[in-house]
Amino acid sequence: MSYFISVKSVAVLVALVITGCSKNGVNNDRVSQVNSSSLSSTFDIVETFDTLDDWDGDARVGYNYGTSYAPKEASGGASRWVYFTNDRKTLEYESPSGGFVVGDTIIGETSSATGRVEKLITEDGKMYMQLTTPLSGNFSAGETIRNQVNVEAKFVSNPKWIANHGADYVWGGTGKSLRINYYDFSGGIAGFGPSRLGMFLGDGVTGKSGYKKIHMFMMVKFHPGFFKQNADGSFDYVGTLKFFELCSGFTAPDYWGTPTEHSMTNGEPQATTEYGLNYTIFNLFGGGASTPNRLYFRELTRVARQNSNGWAAAATTYDLRGLTNSVTRDNDINQYYLDNDWFGLEVAVDIGTTNNVDGSIDFWIYDKFGNVKGHFTSNGENRLVQFDHFFNKVTLGGNRICSGYGSCPEGQDNRWYADDIIVHHDRIGPTYFKILKLNNHEN
Repeated sequence: MSYFISVKSVAVLVALVITGCSKNGVNNDRVSQVNSSSLSSTFDIVETFDTLDDWDGDARVGYNYGTSYAPKEASGGASRWVYFTNDRKTLEYESPSGGFVVGDTIIGETSSATGRVEKLITEDGKMYMQLTTPLSGNFSAGETIRNQVNVEAKFVSNPKWIANHGADYVWGGTGKSLRINYYDFSGGIAGFGPSRLGMFLGDGVTGKSGYKKIHMFMMVKFHPGFFKQNADGSFDYVGTLKFFELCSGFTAPDYWGTPTEHSMTNGEPQATTEYGLNYTIFNLFGGGASTPNRLYFRELTRVARQNSNGWAAAATTYDLRGLTNSVTRDNDINQYYLDNDWFGLEVAVDIGTTNNVDGSIDFWIYDKFGNVKGHFTSNGENRLVQFDHFFNKVTLGGNRICSGYGSCPEGQDNRWYADDIIVHHDRIGPTYFKILKLNNHEN
């Protein structure tokens, strides 16, 4: 029997039995009644997205910090997600009286909001228009929208970023997931998810709050077309892609360090607001001439270095290091993409102690059944040259540039899905998949 049922089946606000869902031969009718306290007592932070309201960020563009437009719990309270970015506003519409075209100016009859059509998209039987920025105002669901020659349609809604995206795009087939949608340098469709979504794990007082050694786990799936494949089966060069980030030293989602530490930086926003000075970014890599049939993750680590303008982040010897074995390729992920399948990843990074070679990294890939398919490990690393801080900011997503800014292939998709995100102080994967198996009962 295949153990293929999401932890979201056990992470609910009240005890319940999920009925009528079958996936890969698994009958979910007799899932154990376990409430969220069982997971909370096992892991520090668990996000299944199922207890959140459907979310579209009000389709706000640019950087958004704070809880006003961030995901909310179904109870109405703030979630742990406290900032996001988005690159385009996209409208779902129906019942058009005629044809819209790229370049049309759109106005809302009730809201008086305006925008210019950048792309027209039809997907899963629904019609969308992607608008360029800047925009004026916010469109109101249900209102009539029209172009400059009075072609009309009904504005339905903005695409949801956290929602039930369909059984194929929710881990386990039920509940909700997060959809990340890159755009900024890559073109393609946008507005179907945030380009970034982040959580803050600190105490708001000191950068030495959070995790000296952080473990992060999530289930991942790519939308078809995410990696451009050639006729011979090889992949186009993947290029720089910020898949997720682990940053240290923040005292707020958009403020690095204490005021004194903050004043010691070079003042650039990447140091003061977005990444800080000691951090690791996990990128996707592969394709191209050197690794045409491979897809895998690699690490980009920065540590604090002082220059004439103050402290900044500089590259280390771990910069752009592949987190896989080039011979066995055990951490490669191309087969999961080709099979249109979910897989799990877990990273553990010990930031070490200031100016000592006692940092480390571990990186695991799991198949959907919980089997460890690969493990990269490295110890004795100097990851904290200056500023005694802990990891306390996690960001999913970022940007994508392919082989160069604005050079992504026409028609390439830029969406991926995340589910069951867990942050903990110790190993996650084996216990996580054990919980899945324990809560999956045969008839």
